[in-house]
Order: sequence, then C-alpha cells, then structure tokens
Amino acid sequence: MSAQYSELHKVQFDKIFHRYHSDYNALKDMYMHDEIHNHLVYSCQQFCNETLNIYEMSKCSFYLHCIYLGKYLYHTRNTDGDERERRCKYFSYKLMLEKNNKSLKCNNVADCYSKMFKYMEDRKLRSLSDLMNCKNHDENIEDDIFQIFHELDKLYDKIKLVEWGNSSEGAQREIINIYKELSKKGHDEKISSLISALNAFKETYDMKINSCNYRNEYLRLPVYRPVKSRDNESEQLLLQVNISAKSEVTTPETQKLINHGTGDIVGMLSLTIAIISTILIMYKKNLFTSKIFFLSYGCQYTPYFSFIRQMIRKIMRMKNKKSNKQLNLINTFEHTYNNLNDNNYRIIYSSQEKH
Repeated sequence: MSAQYSELHKVQFDKIFHRYHSDYNALKDMYMHDEIHNHLVYSCQQFCNETLNIYEMSKCSFYLHCIYLGKYLYHTRNTDGDERERRCKYFSYKLMLEKNNKSLKCNNVADCYSKMFKYMEDRKLRSLSDLMNCKNHDENIEDDIFQIFHELDKLYDKIKLVEWGNSSEGAQREIINIYKELSKKGHDEKISSLISALNAFKETYDMKINSCNYRNEYLRLPVYRPVKSRDNESEQLLLQVNISAKSEVTTPETQKLINHGTGDIVGMLSLTIAIISTILIMYKKNLFTSKIFFLSYGCQYTPYFSFIRQMIRKIMRMKNKKSNKQLNLINTFEHTYNNLNDNNYRIIYSSQEKH
C-alpha cells in the first residue's frame, strides 16, 4: 500500500462534511462587531498590498476569502485533538483552493498561512494566537484528497439551490454526476469514510426534494451497486457448499432446532386433517356453503392456506355440480308436469264441446 493511498484512507470525510463546510459559510457574517473582525480586515488588506501588489480591495479577489478563513480559524481556537486536526484539514483545503484559483504569491499552504496575518504578528497582537491553532496542521493536500474535498464542497454548495427551489435540470444532473463518480471511487478503492459521507448527503438531498413543492421535477440520486465478477460469485457458492459438506456433527442447538421443526410439521399436518374433516362433515350436512367463508378467512394467513384453498375449490365445484344436476332434474319434472296438465285440459274442453 502506497503512502498516498494510506493517507487517503485516513481522512475522515464523513466527519468533515458537511459540518465544517456549513460552519465555514455560517461564520462569514459572524464577529462583525468584534475586535477580531477589525484585525482581520487590516491583516488581509496588508496581504493584498504586500504579497499581491493590489491596493484597491475591490480588485483583490482574495480579500474577502482571507477574512472568511480568519474567522474560521478564530472559531476553531477552542478545539483540540482529532476535532482540531479535522478542522485544520478543511482549512488547509480551502486555503489551497484559494492559492490555486487566485494565483497567490506564496510557496505553499504554510507560507500563505504565515503571510496572511503578518500585520498582527508585526504588532504583536494577542489575538494572533487565536488564529495560529492550525500551525502544526498547515499542509498541502494531496491531489486525490483535494479533489474529493472539492467535489464534496460542490455537492453541498449546489444542494442549496435545491432547497431554495432554484435548481435547474443542468444543476441537478451535475449533482448526480458528481455523486456517481465519488460513489464509484469510494467503492472501488474501499474508502469507507467517503461512502458514509455520500450516504449522509443522499439522505439530505432526498429530504430536501421531498419537502419541495415541485419535488416531482427533481431527479433522484442513483444507488451505486458495484458489479461483482461471476467468478467471484461462483467461488463464494463453492465455498458455501464445501462448508455444508464438512458440517457433519450436529450440535445440541442444531438438534433442538430440528426437533422443533419436526414438531411444527406434525402439528401442521394434524391441523390440516382436522380442517379437511370439518369441511367434509359440513358438506354432508349441507352446511358447507354457509360456513365456507369462515374457514377460508380463518386459514387465509396460515402457511398452508394455498394447499387448503385448492381443496376447498374442488369441493365447491363438486357442490356446484351437484346443485346444477338437482336444478336440471327439477326443471325437467316441472316441464313434464305442465305438459300433462295442458293435455288434460284439452281433453276436458273437447268433451264439453261435443255435448
């Protein structure tokens, strides 16, 4: 396992997103009336002047982001241990992103970090220590880790459009494409923290589109299922067969389950015989039709209902066939009886006419 591969698996993506992403955005409008805000304003102005040679803050694209990063660091001042390390990892990513996008004139993340707050250092301001809590964690982020951070950042930036109901189909498809690519990477490289982070994002996404008035217009995130090779599935099946063949010794627990299963079978057969006997008795006494619904309903939710239902249907057909024969016999008798009455009437009428 390479060092880079090992480092990738150490990053706790699921504990960084979306918590620190949310904190970073929420802190932009905080501390506006605190002393730290003024110190950050002067420090970031000096960085634009001395490092970027830009003297109009409206033209320094890094100016506001410098203040945002300073507020994020100030918010992190009371953390320690793994919590601080994760927060500083996100800070390093954001500073590296600004360095790449704004072409900052500093060698690396650590160099940019030091130059950002030189104003406070020169004046020996006490609040500087509140911003230096990531000094031991200011590192360049490896390319593959940086890319995952960037894609997760974009996912949570774009989900705001879904929440506000302003998400176009193009933006939704971009979310889906990013999600699919990260899911594939997480499963292919077995990055469990990335998979967990994506599961959390999917829950958030689904919740937001379900609460939207126009949720039918939103696209659903797919469920990524890695394709397993058929050879691997065959090996697993063969292994299961071999394990079953070797299991020759029956444990007391297994024997107890077998006895319990045998008792269930005997009980089911006994109950079935009792029900069939009841059906036949009712059939003989012409009570079958009135009680058949009760038996059908009573057995409907039992495991052997399908078997009993077939027998009930056969007996019903026999019952109906017998009823049809009886009906035909009655109709024939009535027809013959009516014919005889008609003939007798004609004979009596004819004899009366002759007289």
